[in-house]
Amino acid sequence: MAVVDIAELEYLKEIRESHPSWLSSEDSVLDVAITTLIGPLCLLLRSFVRSKLNPGTNLGQYILDCVCIMGPIMVSFTYLSSSAFRLLIVIIIIIQCLVKASEAQPIVSVNQKYPLKEFGMPFLNTYRALVNLCTIIVILAVDFSLIFPQKFHKRYTNGFSLMDTGVGSFIFSHALVALNHDMKSL
Repeated sequence: MAVVDIAELEYLKEIRESHPSWLSSEDSVLDVAITTLIGPLCLLLRSFVRSKLNPGTNLGQYILDCVCIMGPIMVSFTYLSSSAFRLLIVIIIIIQCLVKASEAQPIVSVNQKYPLKEFGMPFLNTYRALVNLCTIIVILAVDFSLIFPQKFHKRYTNGFSLMDTGVGSFIFSHALVALNHDMKSL
């Protein structure tokens, strides 16, 4: 049996729980806010592109989802985490260009084509899917320290990060589902 030195364990705990000195709480809040805003904007981008291109097959819709939703979210969490604001601006510019191009044509809402009758809150399915997608990406990326930045890691003592925001999003979406279920049973 190996003898465990208590001082070494305390030192390892201190290292694990230490807040990086180069990362201020204000920067962390702003980075998390910008990074989490990319997801809903990607959904908006996909709905505009889908109304213009109308991919007929399931493969076409899958490719459109990968390019418009999964790709930007994945790179904003990993490689472009330091440039997330620039990516946000690029997505907003693309959406504005699509809006300007489609002013002559009325945009058919995705919800009109595919109505959701299961819930009283149609945004809930989309929100939960986005939270699950972000969780999958973060859980896989957190093991690779070269591509997943320290500022998005779980905080143990102070501040909050992208992973903490994900936990809160799961709790929030579950509360909405439970509320909706309770309202239906009344």
